[in-house]
Amino acid sequence: MHRKLGIAIFIMAPLVVATVALLSVHSANKAIITGKEDVLIVQNVMITFELGLVIFLAFVLRSNRNLHGALLLSSAILVIVIALFFALLSFIPIFKIEGPETFYRFGTAAITAGCIGAVIGIIFFFKSMRNGWPWLLAGSVFFINGYINSLLHKSNGIQPLTEFVGSINEKQTFIITLVGFFALLSIAWYMGKSNKLNNSYTNKNYIYP
Repeated sequence: MHRKLGIAIFIMAPLVVATVALLSVHSANKAIITGKEDVLIVQNVMITFELGLVIFLAFVLRSNRNLHGALLLSSAILVIVIALFFALLSFIPIFKIEGPETFYRFGTAAITAGCIGAVIGIIFFFKSMRNGWPWLLAGSVFFINGYINSLLHKSNGIQPLTEFVGSINEKQTFIITLVGFFALLSIAWYMGKSNKLNNSYTNKNYIYP
C-alpha cells in the first residue's frame, strides 16, 4: 500500500505543484489587467518553490522513514495555511473585507493563518525533535516569505515582479512545471534508492564485520 501511494505521488505531486504555479501566474496576470500590483505575488511564487522543495527532499531522504514521513506530512501545512487564510476572509466577520477602510484585515488574516501554521509546526517538532525539523521549516515559510515581501516593498520590486510573472504564458507554465517536476522527482527517487542501498550495505557490514 505504501509503494502504491508512493507511485501515486509521482502523479499527484507534479499536478499540485504545476497547479500552484499556474495559479501564481494567473493571479499576477489579473493584477496586470487591473493595473495594480499583486499583493500575494511573493507568497504565491515562493510557495510554489517551497512545496516542490519539500516533496523533492522527501523523495531524496526516503531511506530515513521518520524524516521521509515528516517531510511529506509537513507539506500539508502549506496547503492548510493557504486554505485557512481564504476561509478567514470569507467566513469570519472580523476578517471580512467590507470596504477600503478594512483592507488591513487582509494582512491580519494572513498573520493569523501563518501563526496557526507555525504553532502546528512547533507542536509536531516537539513530538519528534530528532527528525522534526521539516515541521519547523514548513511552519516558518510564510514568515520568511513575508520578510522577502517587505524587502521588495521597500525597494519597489513588487510591481516589476508582478509584471514579470504575469507576462508568462499560463499553459506553458503548467506544462513545463508538470514535466519538469516529474523529472526532478524521478531523479530524487533514484538518489533516494542509492542512499537506501548504501545504508543497507553499511548496516550489513556493521552487523556482520
